[in-house]
Amino acid sequence: MADKKTIARPYGVAVFEIAKNADRIEDWQVFLAALESITLNEEFSKLIGNPLFSIELVNEIILGSLLKEPDADQKNFINLLLTSRRINVFREIKDIFDDISKKDSGILTAEVSTPYELTDEERKLIEIEVRNKFGKSCVLEISVLPELIGGVLIKVGDSVVDLSIKGRLGAFARHML
Repeated sequence: MADKKTIARPYGVAVFEIAKNADRIEDWQVFLAALESITLNEEFSKLIGNPLFSIELVNEIILGSLLKEPDADQKNFINLLLTSRRINVFREIKDIFDDISKKDSGILTAEVSTPYELTDEERKLIEIEVRNKFGKSCVLEISVLPELIGGVLIKVGDSVVDLSIKGRLGAFARHML
């Protein structure tokens, strides 16, 4: 079976193009965030997996759960996800939309892994370093990985800066061989 991101990519790209062409990226971000809260609901997941509920009923439930009435394109998007049975990759679609939106606005996403929670000062220093290295503003997505022992691992797109003790020990071991 294909990877979820592979399945989600055409949907995320298409939704972004619709939003950008209509100059409504922020509206779509709000809509997608609201839709995400619905699709992540455990009861909603049970509903989707139950063959007793029709696509039309699930569509009505989603539309009734949104605080703001979606426009025609957004309603079509929901219907497309349901009829093509792609609601299960919605989160990946939203992630792709968000990534494209950030790139379009000139903001990079830096995935930062550390063995401990960073202080505000450490976050700011990493943001400055990433901005200096890549020449763009950035958003940090920080995850704690205790196995790194110390230091930091930064991924921006295809670029990786490994300043972790684990990475340095691995490089040292490869050098010794």
